[in-house]
Amino acid sequence: MAITVIEKIQELEKLKSTAAKLSAAIETERTRELATLPAKYGYTDLNDFIKALKDAANTRAARKPRAVKPNKKAKGKYVRVTPELKEQVAAAVRAGQSAAAIKASLGLSVASIHKIKTALGLVKPRGAQFGAAVV
Repeated sequence: MAITVIEKIQELEKLKSTAAKLSAAIETERTRELATLPAKYGYTDLNDFIKALKDAANTRAARKPRAVKPNKKAKGKYVRVTPELKEQVAAAVRAGQSAAAIKASLGLSVASIHKIKTALGLVKPRGAQFGAAVV
């Protein structure tokens, strides 16, 4: 036999009533337990207990700063590109060093190294033979 809509509504009202009673019982029990907390931890005065809670929360928050995640990249330091630095890049390129090696030795980014190489005419033109000598 199928349950009618009216029966479903009546069942819903019963469940709502049960939920309301349970919520009230939980609130009463929670209030009772919270009232016993100061004595449970050895405090006779509620204000002393609250002060101790605040102190504990502040020391826990200020205890240790969070460590920097190791996978985060550090921001690069700005390096002023001087004519002397451009000459050092040119000499390193002529010596056959890779951009990564130049980056490690001079502290420039690979993009900056490529811009310097392009400005000095040290980049092979498109379509050049692989392995062609760099000027």
